Amino acid sequence: VNRFLDFWRSSSHQRVGYLIGRYEPFLDVPLGIKAVVTAIYEPPQSSTESSVRFEADPHEKIVDDLCSWLGLQRVGWIFTDLWTENAS
Repeated sequence: VNRFLDFWRSSSHQRVGYLIGRYEPFLDVPLGIKAVVTAIYEPPQSSTESSVRFEADPHEKIVDDLCSWLGLQRVGWIFTDLWTENAS
């Protein structure tokens, strides 16, 4: 997560990424399921301090095929906040 946030911390520009992982039983909760995240994939994007725009992703199929081959999938999103207290 820190590597994902480094761009934001150094530029104050927002970022979005797909959480890549798998679902597993969560035994602490009856019928529980949890997402186990193993990677963050940041598709091509352009951003400002208050917006993100996705660009065409020439690697989308390759990433999805690789995830499938590894038994992984997109399980969620991660995105930066609109501001940081320690922005320079």
